[in-house]
Amino acid sequence: MIMKKVSFLEHLDNYFELQNRPENKLVQGGNKHVFEACMEHLAPVLTFDEKMMLIDYHVCYNKAFTSALAGNLGVSQMWLNKAGQLPSFEKNTLQKIVEVNKFPAVAYHVYREGNYKKAIEFLVRSIKAAGSLVEEDKIEYMVWGQMEQYINIFRVHCANKDQAAAISYAKSILLALVHAQHTKGAVENVSPSLLKKGEIDYISYATGDILSRLIKLEGVSIEMIVQEVFKPLCTTTDWSNCPLKGYKNAIFALKYWLENDTDALQKEFEDLLPNMNLQNNLLQFYLLEIIVPLIKDQVDDSDVKQKIVAHIPNYYINQLNLDDSVLIHYSQFEFEMAPNN
Repeated sequence: MIMKKVSFLEHLDNYFELQNRPENKLVQGGNKHVFEACMEHLAPVLTFDEKMMLIDYHVCYNKAFTSALAGNLGVSQMWLNKAGQLPSFEKNTLQKIVEVNKFPAVAYHVYREGNYKKAIEFLVRSIKAAGSLVEEDKIEYMVWGQMEQYINIFRVHCANKDQAAAISYAKSILLALVHAQHTKGAVENVSPSLLKKGEIDYISYATGDILSRLIKLEGVSIEMIVQEVFKPLCTTTDWSNCPLKGYKNAIFALKYWLENDTDALQKEFEDLLPNMNLQNNLLQFYLLEIIVPLIKDQVDDSDVKQKIVAHIPNYYINQLNLDDSVLIHYSQFEFEMAPNN
């Protein structure tokens, strides 16, 4: 018996009919604070006094950060000063734990003051301290602390409207996360062996942040992001280090769209669909946006075609929970800004 080949539209229709999220989603990066990871690792050897002092440091720097986040730089400085009055540790490992709490807090404080160069300097110091905790003290989770600070450097470049630096860092971050590949002068002080373990899905987290921030920079388009940030990932044929299912299909779909290779795009998108809902929400948005013209060009059942096209805007709102500003500015569908309550 010859099985009927499932058409592209049928694949899409089936996907939208099965919108439920899987229960076994990957663990998102950032689900555990680096301080918590350090405390867990050192719990067997910490004295009570050491533990209490580390907590005091963490409280001060956390309050400094949250105060700066709220725009209260005076209060933030007060907490930084309080931390500065605490005694230093004689043990090098414990002092490095203080530093990976201190440097990001100070970095954000000076960032809010508008001193972007100084902010990056403190973030680099945090990365080096975290790298030492990984390599010398075997606290493996700190590799994600390093990656978070690399992402923060990217964010600073975006805030500074330094398009070239932001794009370069975005590319370097994804090369490290997807292929465990260093980029000299950017993402280089991070353990490839730990990145290969893929214990945390930082890829989705970083991808969403990169898309949301780069697209807001003047003169940056989705075409430029695909060309400069995502397409370089495709030069490597071995994707065995990438733990996120379907991510390779998503990136190659964007590549084929940019190259106007509709046959390859359709094939890659069909292969992506079983893992489409594992991808970052903003990445899903752009993937669906580029596929709409292909849907409209299909010669299959026009009723199914119209049903799918009509379903996509609802999917953006109900499943992806996208911000109104994203939909209004970047979608080919028409959306209206929701009224304020």
